[in-house]
Amino acid sequence: MRLLWFSDPPFVASGYGVQTALVAPRIAGLGHDLAIAAKSGLAGALIRWAGLPLYPCGRDVHSRDVLAAHAAHVGAELLLTLCDGWIVEPRLLGGVRWVPWLPVDAAPLAGDLRARLAAAHRVVAMSRFGELACREAGLDVRYAPLGVDTALFAPGDRRASRERLGLPDDRFVVGMVADNKDPHDRKAFVPQLAAFADFRRAHRDALLYLHTNLGLDGRGLDLPAVCNALGLDVGRDVLVVGQYERLVGVPRQGMADVYNAIDVLLAVSAWEGFGLPLVEAQACGVPVVTGDWTSMGELCWAGWTVPAAETEPRWDQWRGFCRVPRAGAVREALEAAHRGRPAALRDRARAGALAYDADHVVAAHWAPILDELAAELAGAPKNFREAVLA
Repeated sequence: MRLLWFSDPPFVASGYGVQTALVAPRIAGLGHDLAIAAKSGLAGALIRWAGLPLYPCGRDVHSRDVLAAHAAHVGAELLLTLCDGWIVEPRLLGGVRWVPWLPVDAAPLAGDLRARLAAAHRVVAMSRFGELACREAGLDVRYAPLGVDTALFAPGDRRASRERLGLPDDRFVVGMVADNKDPHDRKAFVPQLAAFADFRRAHRDALLYLHTNLGLDGRGLDLPAVCNALGLDVGRDVLVVGQYERLVGVPRQGMADVYNAIDVLLAVSAWEGFGLPLVEAQACGVPVVTGDWTSMGELCWAGWTVPAAETEPRWDQWRGFCRVPRAGAVREALEAAHRGRPAALRDRARAGALAYDADHVVAAHWAPILDELAAELAGAPKNFREAVLA
């Protein structure tokens, strides 16, 4: 089939960009004629990446204005989009068959998202939670999780990783890898920082490493202010990735060092459509503290989950209800991690993550989905222009 993949380009250091780099060339390797359309990060030139055409973004902030034109230029039979479902405007696609691969971070599906997805040729959910939510909304849905490079994200030398990151070797290091760009605190920084502050008062060996942006640009929360209000000293109790280093892009090997340097990953989000750091950390043999709602519980093979009963509901007009974890429950999970000798969970964490290796994800999930779609389209017009003229 002739496919157009629409997402962040492969050189953008986002979860979507990582998936473009990992999954798109592997799908092309199945024998499909695939081109990539950049949602952001590339302007003014059609280039080639890994032998694949890579089309530039448009003038719209999400490049929706050029999707139909890119699809026409490619002669795409299917448009595969990897982004939040609310971004795509079906009315702007010009009739091309649309297959969204998307996160679902709340159930039931919000009405606007349900209406958009009803226009899709097929929906592919990246979590079992999302698959169930889509099915309950009456959508034709398949399942394919995000993939991880498990050769890169693998257990390593903790002491060497800490030395490279400038972390002390004699501390119990809790790590958070999460984007801070939502003023609604989608990643639940506030209750998790409050939990760590309480935990730190009982355990002087505890140290929090934040791999995120500090929010000083006004897009997210002002994390230094939050830490200060909670009695946490940034520089002593909390260490933060270099902000310029994060801006220009931390190499993937550097991210493997981050996971290998910590004792436990803290990732208890209010909304979560997948949770790639959960898989990457466990691929490195590192256990996690997370929630048991949305996609998070299905991605915990070695660690501790905060029960849904230990949350408070919050309403969001775009997503519906989310769950905000109680700081006390997060602190209890950190206590269990401190007692539980996380190193003993290394093998279980690694074994669970191997099912999300990118090669396996494409072979076990995407290959049958695309075979099914190809069989459906075998007698159909080869691209949407022919379909419109038919």
